[in-house]
Amino acid sequence: MDYLGLLIHAALLLRRYENAIIRESVDPLFAALTREIAIASRPSLLGFDRARIAKVLDLVYARLRERAGADLVLVAENHAAKVEAAIEHRAGAARSQAGAPGGPSTDKVATQRPTVAPVNSRAQQILDGDSFDGSTWKRANEILRERAARDTATHIALSRNANETPAELRARLQKFVVQPNQLRARALTRTWTLNISNALSYEAAEADPNTRGYRLLVVLDGKTSIICINYAAEHKFYLFAPGNPRPPFHYNCRTIIFPVVKGHEKEKPKTAQEWIDSKSAAEQDEILGPERGAMLRAGEISLSGLINSENRVYDLAELRGVSSSSGIR
Repeated sequence: MDYLGLLIHAALLLRRYENAIIRESVDPLFAALTREIAIASRPSLLGFDRARIAKVLDLVYARLRERAGADLVLVAENHAAKVEAAIEHRAGAARSQAGAPGGPSTDKVATQRPTVAPVNSRAQQILDGDSFDGSTWKRANEILRERAARDTATHIALSRNANETPAELRARLQKFVVQPNQLRARALTRTWTLNISNALSYEAAEADPNTRGYRLLVVLDGKTSIICINYAAEHKFYLFAPGNPRPPFHYNCRTIIFPVVKGHEKEKPKTAQEWIDSKSAAEQDEILGPERGAMLRAGEISLSGLINSENRVYDLAELRGVSSSSGIR
């Protein structure tokens, strides 16, 4: 299990449930995790301060257990165990290396370098090689910077044409360049954090003989996308096989892979259908849109038929056209 990925996953869990945890509690913990991720990302890193990192992670998981639901408690406890196992594995590798001919003494490595991070970690491989929405992490950041530069030049020109004062220019850039770019950067970071953590969770679970498959754990609230509502409509059980869905499904996606231990295949969280049925008509319309809400209540569509095979949400015309011929009810 990749140690950097475990840190990133802990950060993801914290942000994912920030609505259930007061921001005054989330931000300091997230800042501490961000610092650890930055340290663990350095190629030249030779070791970790085990006590410091363990303290940060203990605080994160303790806060999650205090505030979040039972599903997250299980996830948090599993990842806490994986973090500890990863630390032990790296410490063992360091001790083994120390015992090799010509290597440093065991005591020196055990005290100064309790764990060793690989230069080319799995998380870094994902950042360098995987793509989401047609772009790698590096290219997505380049696009973000290019857009910010274009927007800056455009609004400087508009400000000049309007004879704005320097104070007005600063306000313009803050509103139309800085703030939107911060939102885009945050969405990009969250999306790639999820991409890495889900990839690591998938690979670790697939290698575990006690794990049978996985479900998609979807956050169901007013911010849930139609794509993720579709996947949570039934909470299907997926085997580890090519072609089965793996999040993120869109930018700012919050859905995570939830490994299923053998013997627990029939256990599943609340479905999106149960969740939407508990809402009033007005709330359903706010979540799905008034047209889709009306079609759902009339039995013309189902939550499991809102997207196509490419994760694109059907528009209203398509829903009306396919509702009677494709099995969508």
